Amino acid sequence: MGVYADDTVDLASRVLQRITKDYISIAFYSAYLYHSSTTLSEEISSIWSQTWRTGKVLFLFIRYGVILLVAQSILGMELRIQTVLSPQVCRGLYLSNNVVLRATGIASEMVVLLCLHALLGAKKRYLALLMTLYTGLTLGGLIPQYKYLGEISDASLISTFDRELGYACTWAVIPSDDAIQKLNATEYIAVVKSACTSALAIAVFYLRYRSQRGSLIRVVRRDSGLCIVLLTSTIRLGNAATNAFCPESTSYIPIAIFRGLQNIVVPILACRLLFNVRQRTAETSEMVVSTILFDPPIYLDDMSGDEGDLTEKSLKLNAARYSGLGRLEADEV
Repeated sequence: MGVYADDTVDLASRVLQRITKDYISIAFYSAYLYHSSTTLSEEISSIWSQTWRTGKVLFLFIRYGVILLVAQSILGMELRIQTVLSPQVCRGLYLSNNVVLRATGIASEMVVLLCLHALLGAKKRYLALLMTLYTGLTLGGLIPQYKYLGEISDASLISTFDRELGYACTWAVIPSDDAIQKLNATEYIAVVKSACTSALAIAVFYLRYRSQRGSLIRVVRRDSGLCIVLLTSTIRLGNAATNAFCPESTSYIPIAIFRGLQNIVVPILACRLLFNVRQRTAETSEMVVSTILFDPPIYLDDMSGDEGDLTEKSLKLNAARYSGLGRLEADEV
């Protein structure tokens, strides 16, 4: 009886883990789809009219890359769909899901780094240093994962456990010790990269606001971009730390939550950051965006003849040094 009781407890624990992670994922996916639908008009007015520069490319890639990620999960990668897919289809879903996941993550990090670069004065030496460190840590974290992903993506025929619960795929391959060791090393590299980004964001925040005499609430409302950068960096650091130091068997709930925060909330924050740098006010203190990410600002009142002719004021704004989150008030020029 003791053996059967242990088997029952183990089975119940496995079912609870799978269902709990499903509901956590559904909550994050629903939030993202709701956010995407409610901000579509803002996207059309702020982003679609832009030419294909860095900001527009990053925004659309992040925005619709995550939608593709959600679709892959719903169609059998993660959630229960009460059907069975072949091992070849499951392997393709797994590999494409991981490619999209890592690509959208890198794009979100690029948004944060470019905004930090703007806050540092948009100097080329800072950009070169940021990109060198980021590229080295990113490649150091991705290349060792190749063997692990190649082994773990091999799907087998659907198991009785997964079929009864309604899942479409079974990944029953146990990776080799060498692949696991390399994966563990990449998790520590991810912690270092996230810690560096967080430290940089905190340093920039301190340097920007150390002499600020206004109300903290007014500062936060005026330049919420830095708060988004700090929150994004904190989420990435928390996710990297839970992956590196928390065993999934006992900490599956915080791990699932941090993964949802990184895979869904961080892209939302990155898109929100891009929205913010395109934001304009209707008053005389109109905010214009840095040319690092988007088009130079054009004032309709200053247009003469053809819409492509820029006045001296517009050209001056284009060449000006930008303060804040890559933005400059028009009356400061």
